[in-house]
Amino acid sequence: MQKKVIKLALKKGHCALLFGLGLLLLLLVVACRPNGDDGAPRNRWVQPSFYYWRSVYETSAADSLYLDSLSVERLYLRFFDLDWDDTHRQVVPIAPVVIDEPLLSHLELVPTIFIANRSFAQLPADGIDSLAARVARRVAAMCRQYNIGNPIVEIQFDCDWTSSTRDRYFAFLRAFAQLPAYRHIPLSATIRLHQIKYAAQTGVPPVGRGMLMCYNMGELRATGTNNSILDTDILSNYIGKLSTYSLPLDIGLPLFSWGVVFRQGRFEGLLNGWRMADVAGVAQLKAIDDHTFRVSEPWIVGNISLQTNDVIRIEQCDMAALRRAARLLAPRWQTDTARVIFYHLDPDIRSYYPAIYLRELMNVLKK
Repeated sequence: MQKKVIKLALKKGHCALLFGLGLLLLLLVVACRPNGDDGAPRNRWVQPSFYYWRSVYETSAADSLYLDSLSVERLYLRFFDLDWDDTHRQVVPIAPVVIDEPLLSHLELVPTIFIANRSFAQLPADGIDSLAARVARRVAAMCRQYNIGNPIVEIQFDCDWTSSTRDRYFAFLRAFAQLPAYRHIPLSATIRLHQIKYAAQTGVPPVGRGMLMCYNMGELRATGTNNSILDTDILSNYIGKLSTYSLPLDIGLPLFSWGVVFRQGRFEGLLNGWRMADVAGVAQLKAIDDHTFRVSEPWIVGNISLQTNDVIRIEQCDMAALRRAARLLAPRWQTDTARVIFYHLDPDIRSYYPAIYLRELMNVLKK
């Protein structure tokens, strides 16, 4: 009897040891696998892409090498804008891109169309179908004009809709998707941060996927704003429901900068492309703090005539802020096959954002 008790105790001890080892192994496996916000293992595929938002398409050999070094396969090219025309009482295309040289043939092209929100505030409901047809014809005409032979893999619409324009904008998207020539081309739409946080109120556009704009999130025209392009405190406040958004999402990150000009406390204009390097040692500027400067004498810059005592706030996105943004987004981003679309391709970004830096951001977002 005593031998049986000893054998039983040994068997129990052996089982407990095996159970303990198995549990330890499971914990090690889980700990070593990247998890999402819900604890699910991550194995995300992320591909870098770029917007091209200039009015004239011009690329260089250096641009091509830069894109190749990042394995970029897709370019989101702004084709034209849509806005309401009071004279003709209809929405019209304006500011089309001018393409004076062959497009980079190895890149997939996504025609991207910006729509001023007031277009849908003015457009009558019975004009939606005809607008969709006119936009489709315009896209097709530009493809023929510029000999864009590669198949269009996606069309993206960029509109900051509101509760008053949502129904007409969404109806426009549905009408466009049903046009015979575009029925098999995926549609995407830009999504602002507030449209993630308040999705129940703003609605979700009827497209295949969204592009979350992680930029232009602060109050540009407010003198107390620190950086309206990218503020990770604001970003954190708006992405709590990112994991439950019903569309697969690509992520848009900013690589641009500007100087915000104030005159007597009121917004006066923008100095596009300005960075801290542009104001260092400039005699007409006196530092107020580490990113704000006062104009000491009249000065003409581009098409802006600066006056004495104007204030310029420099807004740029350094790598530290972009890393913080990526770390905030990665665990909440539930799309496993997606793109990070950098805004936007410009010759200056090669020196400010070397490819090795952008690859680092991609690695953060893959986790």
